[in-house]
Parts: sequence; structure tokens; C-alpha cells
Amino acid sequence: MNRQKLVQTFFPEADKISIRHPIQSIRLLVTENARPAQLAMAAALGVFLGALPLIACHSIVIIMLAGLLRLNRVAALTASQLCMPPVAPALCIEAGYWLRHGAWLTEISIKTLGYEAPLRLWEWLLGSLIVGPILAGVVGLVVWAMAMGAMRIKADPSKVEL
Repeated sequence: MNRQKLVQTFFPEADKISIRHPIQSIRLLVTENARPAQLAMAAALGVFLGALPLIACHSIVIIMLAGLLRLNRVAALTASQLCMPPVAPALCIEAGYWLRHGAWLTEISIKTLGYEAPLRLWEWLLGSLIVGPILAGVVGLVVWAMAMGAMRIKADPSKVEL
């Protein structure tokens, strides 16, 4: 099993995030836990949590969970942006509506989106439990494949064809 990091830390002595040294702190955050599998898990976590209806606290929850699981926080937060409205929430609401009613939501109006917002929030939660893991799996595999490709290029740059 290859445990080599995709990106080596530039400042091994700077292991703390500090306001005094913002550039070193950013480099540390970007390069932390930068193995392909860890990057893929971080991206999958970010996308899964990004699909959930955690209104106004996505970023906080993603950063806290990624830190708790020792995953790359920057990769998780960046990948979560793939789930920003309107596409991912709409997919989740449609899936949740289908789970509750056995039919697709076809009426998009102020009534369905505004007045029935609490119902849509429940459907968003239900749908995100189906759509979130699927999107997370796809994004995780893509990130893993890209990171492995970058590792191969890093190992032997002469085999890169332009």
C-alpha cells in the first residue's frame, strides 16, 4: 500500500495554524492529510454533508467533522461547493417527494416552494439521504482517480504526454 503524500509539507517545523503566519497556515491546511485515499474521503464527506439541509451551518459542520476524522478540511469544504443550490437541493427535494408520494414533484410555484417550505425541508432531508451518498461516492472516486494520476505524474514526469 502506497502511503506517500501527494503534496509534501513545505514547512515541517510549522505545524500550527497561526494568524501571525497566514501563508504558512494556508500551506499547512492545503497539504494536511494529502494522500489520495484521504483526499477522496474528504471530498466524499464534503459532498455528503453539502447535500444535507444544514441551512447556514454547512461550512462549520464540514470543517469540524473533517478535523475530527483527520481528513483534509480544505478538500472537504471545497468539494461541498458542488452541492450548492439549485441543483443538488432540487435533486434531493425531488427524491424526497418521490419517496413520500410515489410521484415526481412537477408543480414549481410560490405555493410549492414558499408556503409549503417546511414540507420541502423534510423532503430535502429524506432525499439527501439517498442522493447524498450517491453523489459522495461518485465525487470520491473521481477525486481518488485524479489524485492517483497526479501521484503517477509526480513519480515519473517524463511519461506525461501533452
